[in-house]
Amino acid sequence: MRIHTGESPFACEICGKKCKSRSNMKIHMKSHSDKKPFPCSICDSAFKHSWDLRRHMLIHTSSRPFTCSVSGESSRSRQHLKTHIGTHIEIGAPPCRGTSETNDERRESLNCRLDGFNPLPEMGMNGN
Repeated sequence: MRIHTGESPFACEICGKKCKSRSNMKIHMKSHSDKKPFPCSICDSAFKHSWDLRRHMLIHTSSRPFTCSVSGESSRSRQHLKTHIGTHIEIGAPPCRGTSETNDERRESLNCRLDGFNPLPEMGMNGN
């Protein structure tokens, strides 16, 4: 129900940040810690969150699972692909998928195509 009310009853005792759930506050509290319990098995990097380690592991592979539907260029991360596709939108590239989408519609279409995309299974890694 807090989503609808905007209530954020969990406040960080260190910085005052407010969160809607106890679990989000627990995640936030890691930002105040120097502990990095997720080490990379290939290099000396270590991370506070498991998802940061999973993203980092992409640099140790040749996998580039995010592909631009306009130019075919690929990247290792969703954010790099979004930035790249933005260059097509700004310079007025042809609309995606042969439609007459406006820039805003094209941007929304990109977000829809990227939502839920998880390259980890393709790389032999799980999402945990």
